Parts: sequence; C-alpha cells; structure tokens
Amino acid sequence: MTAQFEGLTKEKHADIKIDDNKNIQATENQHLLPLCVDEFSAACHSYPIVFVKNSETGQFQPVALLSTETQKNNFFQDGNWVAEHLPRCVLVPPFVLIADEKDPEQRYITLNTQSNAIASEGRALFENGEETDYLKSKKELLIQHTNMSGLTAEFCKLLSLYDLLVPTSLTVKAEGQEDKTIDGIFIIDEKKLPNLTQEITSAIQAKNFFLPIYSQLLSLSRTKLLAPKA
Repeated sequence: MTAQFEGLTKEKHADIKIDDNKNIQATENQHLLPLCVDEFSAACHSYPIVFVKNSETGQFQPVALLSTETQKNNFFQDGNWVAEHLPRCVLVPPFVLIADEKDPEQRYITLNTQSNAIASEGRALFENGEETDYLKSKKELLIQHTNMSGLTAEFCKLLSLYDLLVPTSLTVKAEGQEDKTIDGIFIIDEKKLPNLTQEITSAIQAKNFFLPIYSQLLSLSRTKLLAPKA
C-alpha cells in the first residue's frame, strides 16, 4: 500500500486512532530494523548491531540484526516482541517530521493515512479539540528520532571517514542444524581502536561516540540468539 502523508491537524484527524501493536506485528517478517546511535547502549544486550551499506549512495546504516533468514524475526514470537529493547523506529509510524520547504528551520508533523497502525480501536490523537497526552508523547518521540537520525548519519560518516568499518561475516551455530552465515554486513574494526591518532580520538570524543562504538562490539556476543528455532 502506497503511503500518503498529510499534515496533521485536529480538523482533519480528530477521529483518528492509532494501534501501536500493529507496528510491532509488522516486524514479524523483518530480519533487519534501523537503529539510531543513542539506542546502542540499550540495544546491545538484546541482539547484534551491525552496519549495512547502501550500494547506490555508499552510506552506512546501523541495524538490529534479528535473524539469519530474510522474512523472519527471531524476536517476534506468538504475536509479541520478546527482546528487551524495541527499536524506536517501530513506534514512530505512522508519523513523519517534515521540514518546511520555505523555512527548513520549521518542521511539521505529517500522518501516513494509509498506515495499518490507524485502527478503529486504539489511542486517540485528539479529544475535545485538544491534543491527547498520547499524541504529545508521540511528538516528543518523533522529534527525538528525527534528531537522532541526523546524529546517526554523522556517526556513520565519521566511521567511514576514518576507515573504522570493516566487512565481515557472522556464523551462527544451532544444535542439530547446519551453521548459518550472514554476509554483506560491516562492524567496527576493533583492532584499529588502540592505535587511533589523537585527531581521530578527539573527533570521536567530541561527539561522545565511544559509547556506541563499544556497544556495537559488545552486541556481537548476542549473535547466538539468531540461531533458527527448532
């Protein structure tokens, strides 16, 4: 279904309700989900964090790795998300923050009117012509996510600039089954970290990026959770 975005207003969308469970259920067949850099320290205890590269733009994106198989999510079971950390990108839809074409400093919220999260039963956006607490919390989440998406792009650009990302394969062993190998991913090159120049160290420290760097490396210990379920 093609997305159709409209600027969110109480006049147009007074009766709209959102069911966040629909967003969570939509992850059932997703083996990768985007992460923002501020999520790494929480996410690293739940699943591996790796980077994928856009073949057209050459840009990197950090993602939660959820399975060894496409169209499958090991952390969605019996209709529920079972990992400790739920990527923020799951709860942002059906909203998108858009910059005004005439004044980029101004941003406004749009609603995807074709989203499956819009439901007859759910959380109301407006009551008696006023924003609900639910909508206010969604707006705060959306602003945080948009800002952190920008910081994440800076993080990936810095890692790429200083050649700190290396292609790798992850092998997942499952008892009684063939080993599964995950290719086409990148991780931070741990071997280079002890020998960083002062210039690079200062650049990383200036953005407080050492925490997500080590969180990404720590997350690789969760690779075993990607083993196919018997």
